[in-house]
Amino acid sequence: MKNRIDNIYMPIDIEPNKNFSVKVRSENDQQWQELFVYNVRVGHQQTPYVNSGMVKFDFEGAIEISIDYNVSDIASYEIRPTSYHISGKQEERNIKFKLHQDGENSKKLVVRINDNWETACLHILSNPIEEEKPVKYAENIHIIKAGDEIPFYLPKGKDTYYFEEGIHVLPGGLWMEHDLKRVYTIDRFLIEQSPIVLLGYADGLSCEMPQKYIVEGKETEEEHYKILFDGRDNLALGMIEEKIASINVRYVRIRLLGSIGERFRYSNAIKQFRVYKENSHEDLTVQAETRAATPSILNGKGVSETGYSNWHAAESFFLCQDHYKVYLANGSVVKGAFASDEVNHIKIYGRGILDCTELKHFFRVGSEDRTGAIWLISGKNLEVEGITVLDPPMWSIVLNNGENIKVRNVNLIASALNADGIHFSSSSNVEIENCFIRTCDDLIVLYHYGKAQNITVKNCVLWSDDGHAFLFGLGSVKDAPIKNIKVYQCDIIDHRAAWDFIKYSGAIKLWPNGGNLMEDVVFDTINIDSFQMPEKASVFKLTTHERLENEGHGILKNVLLKDIYYWGSGEQNALIQGVNEAFHIENVKIQNYCRNGVRVKDTNDGHITVSGCVNGLTIE
Repeated sequence: MKNRIDNIYMPIDIEPNKNFSVKVRSENDQQWQELFVYNVRVGHQQTPYVNSGMVKFDFEGAIEISIDYNVSDIASYEIRPTSYHISGKQEERNIKFKLHQDGENSKKLVVRINDNWETACLHILSNPIEEEKPVKYAENIHIIKAGDEIPFYLPKGKDTYYFEEGIHVLPGGLWMEHDLKRVYTIDRFLIEQSPIVLLGYADGLSCEMPQKYIVEGKETEEEHYKILFDGRDNLALGMIEEKIASINVRYVRIRLLGSIGERFRYSNAIKQFRVYKENSHEDLTVQAETRAATPSILNGKGVSETGYSNWHAAESFFLCQDHYKVYLANGSVVKGAFASDEVNHIKIYGRGILDCTELKHFFRVGSEDRTGAIWLISGKNLEVEGITVLDPPMWSIVLNNGENIKVRNVNLIASALNADGIHFSSSSNVEIENCFIRTCDDLIVLYHYGKAQNITVKNCVLWSDDGHAFLFGLGSVKDAPIKNIKVYQCDIIDHRAAWDFIKYSGAIKLWPNGGNLMEDVVFDTINIDSFQMPEKASVFKLTTHERLENEGHGILKNVLLKDIYYWGSGEQNALIQGVNEAFHIENVKIQNYCRNGVRVKDTNDGHITVSGCVNGLTIE
């Protein structure tokens, strides 16, 4: 295999992390290439964030990396995952080591200096060479340069947003647009607001709140919209009818920009938006051609079946049509969040950065008030590939209620409470591979929000500062079984619990709830590095106990834990705990579980507690 390095970019409008200087070169090459060191936020649920370092690039074959630590002398260093078996060479404040990767499995690692887990950490996040680049000037490509206006929908004949290098800011908000077919003079509009519905989140939680909005208009397609009415201080519920100064328009649009209340500050829903001919009761929207951020608005529902489309609408840019693609070119930094609901064949890919740091972060405030990075809900054939996602305030990549889902070569680092990694609850035929995730919450998450099956996770590197690396279960939706999960060849750099260190520990957590069954789960070849705080961590916990009162217990069957390697000690006991005969655990096989290189023979030397109704446990 030829040694190749690609997608190195040195931005001039971003402040670098000055703790590190990093260079890379192909093996046996004399010339080094400098890498830009990004500041990335890391932290814990009960403390503010701090900046850590990150470099990213593509390569295949063999390379050498040189790291200078610019802060102090290096008394010690560690490279994780330790399963990579990387041997470095230190000379004063410099560390050099070699890396090799093939065209499929990427190397993602962390160098820790002087036993530091945050500010003196360098995340080295490589990807395979990018082969699937769109043809930039093809007819289907809509090129967006830094500073360009970003359209809510693409011009006719286009299907791809192509973000060039530079900084871009996504416009947000649920929206509905009417093309009246010709220019009319209008003087009045009507809005029918809809209650906010969050099905699956809190058993159909629904509430009414005044919507913040603006109404915009223009005469021609080429013009920029101008504001006709500013309703961002609206306090009315239900129907809103407002007079405006008479104006000639062909295109009218409403943008929903959040709500007024103590909760759901970025949630929106609307059923109708009408405009009226001057001095008339004629509704001009009856014959209009209408577009909207989600299909649910067009059909008058206001919200989709799940209600997800309205949850964080105000800060999200909606991909509104089937077969839309978003390409983030290397060197692009796109600020904001993407969303879609009931839209199929969506792909977000490239080697750019989705930067969520400017989304509103409420420290330790209800999660419904914060926005995730990529929420593609209730769709089929969804894909996220190659990009880097930084500091979303809420669940980061959410692909719930979907089918045929792929997440590949994604790097994700976040610092906020509830900034879980990847959610795919109530989804089937899911593939997650070659991803790096570090957040201070749960990382790979599958809840009982509906039936879910055929899940594969492989070759991922995971670091949970406060949460589970894998959390499967929880949720109180009935008839929502989870089955056929395969997780293999993954590394866990660290894990610790937050809040209740016993209840919420477990790098691997299987926790069926809501009266639901979870079955046919395989974890194969999982390497777990020593825990920073082993007293707040455990290797695995399997339990059918309900998390909260009245959520309901669950049932767990047919679990294989094979080739699990934990390289530490002093951790909490692992747990296998069934409630009773009705909510039991059945057929758990532990095969070649090793603690610090010693193969576990029984529950005692495996530090495993077994309690309640557990049938068919074997340790080999």
